[in-house]
This record gives sequence, C-alpha cells and structure tokens, in this order.
Amino acid sequence: LNGDSSRGGYQSYGNGSAMRVAPVAYRFDSMVTMLNVAKASAMCTHDHLKGVEGAQMVALATWAARQGLKADEIRLLVEQNSSYNLSFDQNDLIKHYFFQPTCEGSVPHAIWAALEGPDFESVMRRCLLIGGDTDTIAAIAGGLAELLYGIPEDMQRKALDILRRDGPFLYDEYSRAIKHCKSYPDYITLNENQAGSQNKKGSIRSLLRSL
Repeated sequence: LNGDSSRGGYQSYGNGSAMRVAPVAYRFDSMVTMLNVAKASAMCTHDHLKGVEGAQMVALATWAARQGLKADEIRLLVEQNSSYNLSFDQNDLIKHYFFQPTCEGSVPHAIWAALEGPDFESVMRRCLLIGGDTDTIAAIAGGLAELLYGIPEDMQRKALDILRRDGPFLYDEYSRAIKHCKSYPDYITLNENQAGSQNKKGSIRSLLRSL
C-alpha cells in the first residue's frame, strides 16, 4: 500500500480484488479503517468501482463474521451497503449460471454460498455445484464459511499436509504470518497437538502415509 503507485490501477473489475482481501478483515477492528484499507488493496490494480465494491463487500462480510454476526445479519449488512442482491436459487444457478470472472458476476454468489451454510463442507460443495469461476468463488466463500462454521479437523490436517508437501515456501509464510496476526487461528499448532508426533513438520514417512 505504501509502494510506488505511479503506474496506478487499470480499471479492472475482475474478482481478484475480492479473492485476496479477506486478511484485511483480520487486521483491523475498526470497520471504517478496515473498509478504507480494503479499498486501497483493490485500487492498486482493480480501481473500477465494481472492483473496489467486490473487495470491500468480502472484507465487510468477513469482518462482520469476526464480530459474531449471524448469516442473516451479514446478508442484510452487505445488501444495504452494496449493489448486491444475495437472494439466489441454487437449482437455478446450477442450470443457468456461467463463468463470470468479474466481481459483480461472482462475489455475490460466493457470499451467498457461504451464508447458506449450514457447515463448511456444504459450502464447498455448493461452490462446485453452481460452477462458474469455481476456484475464486470457493476461496471467497471458504474464508467466510471458516468463521461462520469452522473447518472440520480432517480438512485442516489434509490441507496443511498438502501445503507442506507441495508449497513449503507458502507453508513457512503461513507459519510466520499466524505469529503476527493473533486474531487468526493457528491451525498448525492445533493439528500438531491433536495428531501428536505423527503430524509434526519433517515427518516425511508419516506425511506420505496420510495422503
């Protein structure tokens, strides 16, 4: 945010601004500050109004879930502060929804998918069922669903094992990040305590057996 901004954004309204913004909601307790930083995080690339809106609404929904708001309350909060309508019919989306890599064409669907619940796995399945820009929709919905319903322990462990195996640099980055952001759950410590020594970093044979 403090780097060279001479190049500016390029009027993008793609959903990348929304996919990457969730950590902002963990960093700031003030809603106003959080929304301002969410906007700044979008503006460096996605400075179209729709690109900024997508980032701010994902950040707002995530921030609201951190404050303990329920799904219906988050739905109302987002709808009242954006152009989004979060009333979708799942069967209709399965039949007619198509790939739309824009904020307007995917962010409302991702927030809706998370708010429908009732648990993390159901949210992920819903993202796959409706199709579209699935990886981005699932990433946005997953971050919100984590706060609302929690992530099942087996999914936590599997994700950490895959990340440790296939993305050791990202695993180390995550390890460092959770030490600096106390509001975010430390899944590494949690799962190592639950699984014992067989799940500790560096246990290659145990890791391969678990995959």
